[in-house]
Amino acid sequence: MIDHQATEYFYDLTPDRIHDAFWQADLELQPTLRWMNSLENRVIGAEDFDGDRWVAKFYRPGRWSKEALEEEHRFMEELAEAGVPVRPPLILESGSTVGEIEGILFTIFPHQLGRMPDEILLEHVNVLGALVAKIHVVGERAKLKHRPRIGPATWGLESLAQLEEEGVVPDRIWQTYESLVKELVERVESLFEEFPAHRLHGDLHRANILWSSMGPSFVDFDDLTSGPAVQDVWMLLPGRDEDDWGLKEAFLRSYETVRPFDYEQLELVEPLRALKFVRHAAWVARRRNDPAFLRVFPEVESHSYWQREVKDLEGQLRLL
Repeated sequence: MIDHQATEYFYDLTPDRIHDAFWQADLELQPTLRWMNSLENRVIGAEDFDGDRWVAKFYRPGRWSKEALEEEHRFMEELAEAGVPVRPPLILESGSTVGEIEGILFTIFPHQLGRMPDEILLEHVNVLGALVAKIHVVGERAKLKHRPRIGPATWGLESLAQLEEEGVVPDRIWQTYESLVKELVERVESLFEEFPAHRLHGDLHRANILWSSMGPSFVDFDDLTSGPAVQDVWMLLPGRDEDDWGLKEAFLRSYETVRPFDYEQLELVEPLRALKFVRHAAWVARRRNDPAFLRVFPEVESHSYWQREVKDLEGQLRLL
């Protein structure tokens, strides 16, 4: 159940509440706070009086439980111990990596140096392949208890149910959209049963990899999930043209220096892309009244917006 008062505080996260959160990590901040780009959460950069830089993530109420967030952070700790370049969050005075302020769960991370690459190039995939394989090696060591598994049931049918509950899809379009999603689920359901699932980054696009003179670092495990290994491959390299396939091949050669890759999983790329269309539509619909979302998706309740969603989904289905 969503705490509506916590949601109100989430929309109006004051400097006092932010400073109080940092106090739970025994950090006293300099006055200047920096709001960082994030639609789902509220992310703030800060510097303490020793000159060390930190990033606090205040989680949207109702999205993840404390247990689910701690599960994410334990995975990051496992990865760091295995030599994967990640920076796990601080342990707070409570003994957990997850704190709470005015009903809002939060975490404090050390600031990570680096910048997002403008595009993923051969020089990147030759390094990233082996590192992603290490993430998956660690991912196979334990199962998630508080996070969903990627598949037609979660990304397809659950997202469709959320859209129906929100009532945001215009009546004239809903029946067509619903039929398309159900057709998608029916066509790919058995395919997903053929491949094992394990812990993944889950949202491994280039913005979640920061590059510096020390090499890459992985950030934002907020979408940690269980699924097939190929999810972290196609999200990083989503293109379909010849150059993109060349990058995928180089990435997988690097990947296989650490862990075998089942090339039959590439059959899941287009089904995963289609399911992500539905999941993204439900995500936008649920967040549409958030002021930040209104600026980015001002037409989400319009007929034309959902016509485009239908057209995109129809086009994707033709590729299956």
